[in-house]
Amino acid sequence: MPSKEALEKKKKFAELKEKAGSARAVQRDKLLSPYRLYFDKEGNIISLTKESNTININDAWLTHDFEQDQIQILKGKNLARYIVVQDPNVDGVYSIELKNLDQKVINVDNSFLYHLEKSNNDSENFEILCTMSPKNLVVQLTNTVKEEYREVDSAKAKRKNQKVLYFYITAPNDPHVLFQEIEIQLKELLINNEVNIELQKNVSGCSLYTKKIFDKYKFITKA
Repeated sequence: MPSKEALEKKKKFAELKEKAGSARAVQRDKLLSPYRLYFDKEGNIISLTKESNTININDAWLTHDFEQDQIQILKGKNLARYIVVQDPNVDGVYSIELKNLDQKVINVDNSFLYHLEKSNNDSENFEILCTMSPKNLVVQLTNTVKEEYREVDSAKAKRKNQKVLYFYITAPNDPHVLFQEIEIQLKELLINNEVNIELQKNVSGCSLYTKKIFDKYKFITKA
């Protein structure tokens, strides 16, 4: 049985077809329709679409009537590398620019930073489990690790001489574009078993990096 979403999409297409006169006319109108750009208050681009009626638009998202030739620079590009900038002197005037990567750069030396690859292996052996949904990151310790610290004062617990776990949410496979830096105290994990971090923006499709103070991490994502 088709999902509610599929049925609504089918109904919408039928309405457009009736209005346009044919399926070919619907496709023609779609090709000719303008792109609409959505971004957050920091200027980070969230969506570039011709079909605003098919996405869930958050009330906090911003948009602007850009000329289509301005938007052309984004087509086929990594949107995370661009930012919407408001003119500091003229209200309501925006431009699309390449991000100044010098403002947010993290060390990508392999001895320092570790890219967490997504895993679907249920039998995988790990010490830290990271579960990322579009709005949350949940970090958990395994029982094996907690057992290692059973007789240790949580305030004094360390791993490789470190008391803090660092995580970096970045553009897909591009750690030079940093969206959010997260610090989690090891003692907090030992006391609460897991830490749930609310994320600053929708991170669907983003990558996760860490300072590898544990040997084995598992990373899964949820819709």
